[in-house]
Amino acid sequence: MKDYIMKQNRLSTLFALALMVIALVGCGKKRTTDDIIVKKTVPAAPSRPSAIGNYKQTYQVEWQGRAYSLTVNLVADPALDRVSDGSRQFYDNRVTLTISRAGGSEFMHREFTKASFAAYVDADYLAKSALVGFVYDRVEAGQLRLVASVGSPDKMSDDYLPLNISIAPSGSLTVSKGTRLDSGSDEEGIAE
Repeated sequence: MKDYIMKQNRLSTLFALALMVIALVGCGKKRTTDDIIVKKTVPAAPSRPSAIGNYKQTYQVEWQGRAYSLTVNLVADPALDRVSDGSRQFYDNRVTLTISRAGGSEFMHREFTKASFAAYVDADYLAKSALVGFVYDRVEAGQLRLVASVGSPDKMSDDYLPLNISIAPSGSLTVSKGTRLDSGSDEEGIAE
């Protein structure tokens, strides 16, 4: 029995020594290096500019006792300066207005960009804006009335400036600042 107790004591002592060695090794000073491991970030590829617009509308109009066809073709034009809303790039638009008589002969064919309205829009606002809309409105006082909009290229934005366009039977064109629904002013325009 004495041998058994001695074996027990020896095993207990060895076990205690093993635990102390493990504790000393585990609590020792860790090696430090100056290496910093960081994941490489891959820069996002610049996204292509978005197109705003791209629509074609045709209106049949009775004007001066005759039938006319008005076609408004608004397209994103990569040749024009790009516009930014702060986070995204957009192509600006070019509008082609064609007014044809009932027989098919052309009364007017004209292109518009936001630069066409530079005399009616503040230069700083114009630089940050795009030609975002162009529509037929009505015939009034013997003239065709259309409305163009220059404003934010973001479709979710309501930031725009309406511009009234009047076309006389002679083909002369007059532009004036329009009235926004949230303002009460209607400014006079300049004839071209």
